[in-house]
Amino acid sequence: PVLREGVETVRLAAFEVVDLVDGVGEVVIKLPADRKRWSVQVHVVGADLKFGSAEAFVTVSSPVYLQAYTPRALRLMDTPVFGALVQTDPLKGMFDKAATVVVESLDDTLELETSDSVAVQTDQASRPALFRFKVIGRPDMGSLAFADLKLEIDGEVIDRMRLSLDVSVHAHPLLIGTSRAVPATGGGEWSDVLALPEFLSDESTVTLRAAVSQYDRILEHCRRSAFDPILAKIQATPEQPVHASEIISAAYCLQKVNVVDRPSPYLSPYLSATETLVNILKDSFTDSRGRLQWTSDFRYSDYTDVRLAATALLMVRLTSNGGELASVVSWLREAVEAINEMQRRYSSGDYSWYAAHLWLAVGASPTGVIKAEMDRLPSAYSSLSSLKSKVSTSDISLRLLVNAAEATPDSALVSTVMDSVRLSSDQTGYVARPGSVHALASPWQSFALLALCQSQAMARDERTWRVAVYIGQGGEARFYPWMSRFDTLTMLATGMALSKLDMQTDNEDPDVDVDVSLDGKKIWNTKLDAETREDSDEIADDVSKNDGDNILTWVVSGTGTVFTYLSAFLIPTEPWPTPISRGFTVQKLIQALNPATGECAPGMVTSVQSGSMLCVTLLVTTPDDVRNAKIEDWSPSGVEPLDSNVDAISVALAAMNTDGYMADSSCPRWWGWCWYREMRQVKASSVEWEVQGFVAGSREFRYVALANIPGSYVLPASVAMDSDNPSYTGLSGTAEFVVLDDSLANSAELIPPPPDVSVVSRRLLLSTVGSGCDAAEDVWGGWCDEATGKWMCGQVVCNNTLSALPLGCRQESDGQVVCGDGEGTDPNGLSGAALANLPSWRLVVLPLLAPLLCFRLA
Repeated sequence: PVLREGVETVRLAAFEVVDLVDGVGEVVIKLPADRKRWSVQVHVVGADLKFGSAEAFVTVSSPVYLQAYTPRALRLMDTPVFGALVQTDPLKGMFDKAATVVVESLDDTLELETSDSVAVQTDQASRPALFRFKVIGRPDMGSLAFADLKLEIDGEVIDRMRLSLDVSVHAHPLLIGTSRAVPATGGGEWSDVLALPEFLSDESTVTLRAAVSQYDRILEHCRRSAFDPILAKIQATPEQPVHASEIISAAYCLQKVNVVDRPSPYLSPYLSATETLVNILKDSFTDSRGRLQWTSDFRYSDYTDVRLAATALLMVRLTSNGGELASVVSWLREAVEAINEMQRRYSSGDYSWYAAHLWLAVGASPTGVIKAEMDRLPSAYSSLSSLKSKVSTSDISLRLLVNAAEATPDSALVSTVMDSVRLSSDQTGYVARPGSVHALASPWQSFALLALCQSQAMARDERTWRVAVYIGQGGEARFYPWMSRFDTLTMLATGMALSKLDMQTDNEDPDVDVDVSLDGKKIWNTKLDAETREDSDEIADDVSKNDGDNILTWVVSGTGTVFTYLSAFLIPTEPWPTPISRGFTVQKLIQALNPATGECAPGMVTSVQSGSMLCVTLLVTTPDDVRNAKIEDWSPSGVEPLDSNVDAISVALAAMNTDGYMADSSCPRWWGWCWYREMRQVKASSVEWEVQGFVAGSREFRYVALANIPGSYVLPASVAMDSDNPSYTGLSGTAEFVVLDDSLANSAELIPPPPDVSVVSRRLLLSTVGSGCDAAEDVWGGWCDEATGKWMCGQVVCNNTLSALPLGCRQESDGQVVCGDGEGTDPNGLSGAALANLPSWRLVVLPLLAPLLCFRLA
């Protein structure tokens, strides 16, 4: 018999063109072995252009053949029960024959544990043959395992089938790392101790990266926020009007940013030179009264936009060092007059915000006609000192704006800002509102960074330049789905802050040599300057071949400050056995589902009958605001996720799909609500969510699944990560899940017993944390809080496991974990949620006692 593929790609139609010779032609088409009725249609065109057609039917019915039923995907340590269905056709004469199904693994990935034989009888058209495999190999990511099935009757091979089994990734990769700012002037040196676990795949990587400036991060924002919008409007049919704000951003970017791929000259005058753009604003966007307008058609000619005028004035001051401000004094004059008019009409109003924008635009010490116009402001705003006296100490945003205009920084404000920085990954941090975990809005992040860059020591502080990385990635603008680009004020404020950071770190004209050695042997050298501001190298091979103490030493010399990054992308060969909380905390709950009501039954299940519906819930918690998050849940191999858009059996189940934009009334922003976007994708063996705007706190993610293939399976960890900074992550633990089928005659032999829920629930990990910054055995990387002597992952102490009981759970005196009131009522809907956060007590013990990746000062 011909060797067939286990999962055949069935051609539903085949088309052939045949030249007839003496009215005869031949076509050979291979049909699948299983029973189907095929239609054969023939259409003929004669030499005299006459047409004819005919149709006949062919029924394929082999006397006996195999049909395999296997899981869609497998993972390491899975023990599935495969089914091979022996199909027979009594009309073909195969009566009462003893048939044997022979299974053979073709590689070291699968180990056969049981086999089966069947007796083909006249009264049955099909008989199942069952056998059990165990996945024992450690395949590479996305590899295949192969097995052959043979059907033998009376010693003769009747049918052969080759199974190609997808052995999926069984453990989530983990990205961890550390970063430093090393001054080159006078020579800089620091060391890391690098320790990697023994059970890593060869595909794991360790990367070194060095950079001498954060300023170039604004280049992409210039393209996205200025050049691309103008280009799109010019090329639109019909051409769309360009806004003054876009011209202001483009004018700043062309003057202050080193634009490597400057737009083509044919886009002039909009993208040619800063001077040209300023002239366009003066000639085409300024009305007869001298007011700057949003569009050249003066659609809003009765309104003076003070902030637009202030932003344009700020651009002119920054790009001309103040020399061209007098040429656009009419913008200032009309803005001042607008504030005076508001004061006359509403004398009790507070116009500090408008005045602060104007002071930022003209600077702390205006002269000439600019000073004369500022003197015309109401007395409460006509000087920076009087304006500052009106600002409340609790109004952090306005204080930052006034501070940016002042020549002398507000030391109390700078201290408050520094204390409000939250280091949210191994490379980034953000400035939160004082007393809150929630980030300041986009322009105020940049003004906060500007406040932190008041001295070299503060600029080189780890918290300061990590805020710069955060802003360079998009800052708070990426927190909102519709804000894919910087607004004009954010663009200018970011440029001011990053420029000041470069100045304070001697990176305006850097010239730095970087040497990296491993146990005294040089493994990398690079030179960074104004042309080459960043470089990287992969050192996994050097680390794997090194037999020493793995002391990694950086030596920096020259002029400037080097930002160094050491990151490891770890791909384990075994599942992570314990929960990991490095920013996110992930808890997983599997419950039985009542299809009639669409409700999830209380309590955790570790085993179900084949054909049962399951409700899978993830509780994801983060102490920080995360702009873009990715949550992924891998189902056990014998469980198939259902897409509620397609497979929903009730309205309640269909409502589980929450794709799209949604309002979050619990949003802690000052305006009282937020928009976030949640997009879900259901795959063959996993479900993924992408969330834009994940505010600090907890969210539930839920889907429905169907248990189908019997067997004992690994219950993989669920993962949540920051898409922008994957080192900010969290994993639930690895456990075991069993799909039963009591209808099988030898079910007890084929399927191992399910895990004991009460036993597993007592195995909640409550380990201790590291004892200090130099306690390498307890450290997974992060940043050192010198005040407490603790290694910190984000804002929490680094810890391999959950440091507390699950939400709504408590530990009794006998050590047993009880969730809710212990009587089936769980206020958080998470009874037994700790179960999936436990190590698999039936898996092989892994050598995880060594630290994953440890960094400490030598």
